[in-house]
Amino acid sequence: MLVVSPAGKHFGIEVKGQSTKNFWRFNDCAPHHEMYYAFVFVPREGTPRVFIMNSGTTIQLWKEYKNNAIKKGAKEDNMSILCKIF
Repeated sequence: MLVVSPAGKHFGIEVKGQSTKNFWRFNDCAPHHEMYYAFVFVPREGTPRVFIMNSGTTIQLWKEYKNNAIKKGAKEDNMSILCKIF
C-alpha cells in the first residue's frame, strides 16, 4: 500500500499476515529506503502482534535466514522468512 505521512512524505508498506505461527512467505529483493514491512500475527486466541521493519532490516533478516537454511541443506528455491521475528 502507498501512504503519505502528515509531512507529505510518500512511502510503501507491504502487510503480511497470518493466524498461526508459521513461515512468512517472502521473495528476495533489494532494500528500498521508502519501503516498510508490517508482519501481523493474529492468533485465533490471544492478542495480535505487529512488527514493523524497514526494508533494509527485513532483507538483512531474510538473507541471514536463507544462508543458514542453505548451510543446513535447504533448497534455495523454497525459502521463507521465519516467524522468529516474533
